[in-house]
Amino acid sequence: MDASSEAEFEKVKCLLDRISWPMTLLGIWPKNLTRSGQLKFTIFITYFTIHLSMQLLDLANVMGNLELVVLNLTESAFQLMAMIRMLIIRLDKTTCRIIDAIEEDLEIKNFRNIEEIRILAQYSSIAVKFYRLGNRFVTVTAVIYYVTPLQSYLIAKMTNGTAILVNPYRIYHFIDLSPIERTAVVYAVQFPMIYTGLFYVTSYSLLLGFVMNLCGQLAVLSRRITTMKNDDADPRIVFRRHTQRHIKIIVTAQWLNDTFHAALLYELLATTVLLGLVVYQFLLNIDDANALGVCKLATYILSMIILVYVNCFMGECLNTECNALLNAYYQCNWYEMSPFYKKALIICMETTQEPIRLTAGKFYVFSLEGFTQIMKSSMVYVSLLRTMI
Repeated sequence: MDASSEAEFEKVKCLLDRISWPMTLLGIWPKNLTRSGQLKFTIFITYFTIHLSMQLLDLANVMGNLELVVLNLTESAFQLMAMIRMLIIRLDKTTCRIIDAIEEDLEIKNFRNIEEIRILAQYSSIAVKFYRLGNRFVTVTAVIYYVTPLQSYLIAKMTNGTAILVNPYRIYHFIDLSPIERTAVVYAVQFPMIYTGLFYVTSYSLLLGFVMNLCGQLAVLSRRITTMKNDDADPRIVFRRHTQRHIKIIVTAQWLNDTFHAALLYELLATTVLLGLVVYQFLLNIDDANALGVCKLATYILSMIILVYVNCFMGECLNTECNALLNAYYQCNWYEMSPFYKKALIICMETTQEPIRLTAGKFYVFSLEGFTQIMKSSMVYVSLLRTMI
């Protein structure tokens, strides 16, 4: 193995370590737990739960005012998504099993040549690129979102205008926040909420990393089958290796789907409805010539569309590689094989008939075709709102 190949393999092996780093900050990463990590997680999840509860109370309080409801949901719905993913990754034992299975797959002994490493590295690079770009984008936008109310307050103060400090995140107030000192305290207390955006994108990168690893393993298996030859080896041993490898991929994919299907179902429902509401509010801001509101909502809409697309992209990749595996069996040199090989080949082909899927609630299958349907459903809500209001 040359130096460049070794570098590629090291990048693949370090994928989970790179993606998991933001989660280790507050003890969310489920592996190698320490007492300090458990304490940090307990403190943050308690704080997060209290803050989210106050956001939901504010949502109930503003019911009837569409603009305030949309403003609340753009924050609370997203925070609830982050909360669900946080609890799943940290508390669901299956997550550790998935991580262990993937780390076991990334041993150098499991690869026969450089080409197989490059295939897996190509898929892993997708998760790495999303992680880098996504975290940079969300860090910048989260900081801007947090400091904008303070900036507006300071500008108004310096220009002798009406200076009112507004909290960056909407929550229900149990006390009067008219005094600037109280508002400033609440403002400072909400600073850790910036982390939720970073965590949410990281959790998406983690799920994308899991799926891309499965796709890479399927692609490697397809390559081995395509290049398979009829030699003197026992066909039972040859096909047993392929079958065991395929079964392990299927089991890991099933663990993945069982772990995240509930979170993906909530996100599917929430984003479909929320996109419709936000797009409607976006159109109202255009009519009112509200440039700042248009920019904020446009950024939010783009972010939500990207996240929906990532889910559909992962499902499409799994489906594509499953079909490629089936085609690999069809395209191998079966006509040159002995009857024993042909019989084993037919048995293996049977196991590929049921594709691996990424689902929401175990009934909605993510795919690029489904992405267009989600966008259409959101636009139906927009049309309904424009007709009724």
